[in-house]
Amino acid sequence: MKLPKSFLFLQEKIQAQLKTLREEREKLLRFKDTGERKSRGYLKQIQEERQKIVSEFQQLRQFLEEQERLLLLWLEKLDKEIVKIRNENITKLSEQISHLSELISELEGKCQKPASEFLQDVRCTLSRRLWNSPFGGKD
Repeated sequence: MKLPKSFLFLQEKIQAQLKTLREEREKLLRFKDTGERKSRGYLKQIQEERQKIVSEFQQLRQFLEEQERLLLLWLEKLDKEIVKIRNENITKLSEQISHLSELISELEGKCQKPASEFLQDVRCTLSRRLWNSPFGGKD
């Protein structure tokens, strides 16, 4: 049986259209595969960047914690040094105040003595006390 020309013509047209559609489908499949590959690559890069950021911030936290620890130790040492110096200064000043109080007391007592005895005692007291005091230089 012979097929009419219109049928053959139509069949050729359909075959040509099928070929075009198949080519279009292949092109879209390649495009889809390329897009998926790129997308996976981008997602991998994002994950790597995320891990890098987490790691860097962890290192920064460790660094800051170590700096905090060192600075607190330094402040504690400084605090102890200031307290030590303050205590040494208080001790020295207390000794000097005590020495001056003794000298004042002694001189006030001598002021009560007669003039001749007063002058002799003052000269001895001043030369002995002032030259041996923490202010005079021999101490």
